[in-house]
Amino acid sequence: MNMLRLGIRHASAAAALVFLLAACAAPTSGGSAGSSPSPAVTRAPIELQTPTPTATPTPTPGAYSAQQIATALTEINSQEGLNGQILDRDQILQVLPRTQQLMKQLDVVPASCADVFHLDLSKAVSEANMGMVVSTQPGTVNSLSLGALSFRSLAAMKSALNFDPAAVAQCSEMTVTVSGIAVHASARPLAVTVPGSTAYGSAAVLDASGLSQHTVTIVAVKGSTEVVATYSAPDADSAASVKRVEDLLGSTLAAVEAQTAPV
Repeated sequence: MNMLRLGIRHASAAAALVFLLAACAAPTSGGSAGSSPSPAVTRAPIELQTPTPTATPTPTPGAYSAQQIATALTEINSQEGLNGQILDRDQILQVLPRTQQLMKQLDVVPASCADVFHLDLSKAVSEANMGMVVSTQPGTVNSLSLGALSFRSLAAMKSALNFDPAAVAQCSEMTVTVSGIAVHASARPLAVTVPGSTAYGSAAVLDASGLSQHTVTIVAVKGSTEVVATYSAPDADSAASVKRVEDLLGSTLAAVEAQTAPV
């Protein structure tokens, strides 16, 4: 059972990345505030190409600094009682190759959806100052990741998160197999609101061997700053859970904006 849960967690994480990146990319096509992405805009998850050594990116001018983002996330981590681990950009860069390696181990059906996992996020990492909070609840399958990215301009954001929605439009339903465990993943758009921002949401259900994991991903964009949260729990897509994630993103945007304005 533990191995099964671990396999589901790995496959679920990979599939959730697809839905998360779909949401991340949605703002680049310019939706309206409070709108949700088209049903299958499941922008694929963190790349799949063989990672090459990545030099530490230089600070991005015209954006909130990595330190400012870390300060904002530290405040939110404490105020909201997340008890999470805070990752800065360098730490995210260290995790990226391992994530890419996981992507290579996936068997995806339909096969056409495998291309969704071939995107390379290294550009997004290099174009933005960013940070992340990763939180899990001991004794449960619940987890939360909260990220903030600040680009030097809207053009840089669009360039970094560029992708072809048509290529992934068919992938709102897929089966991902890792370590011999098959996980069926399905996603649907979610109407969400984060005041003062353009917000997008999606809900995903991942099923394997009778076990299910519900995941909600919400992205809020204001100017060239983006905050994104992915919450996984049995009731992740309940109205109360979605509202909590919306409020969390609103508070995170406010915490980032409370820092000295970028130059």
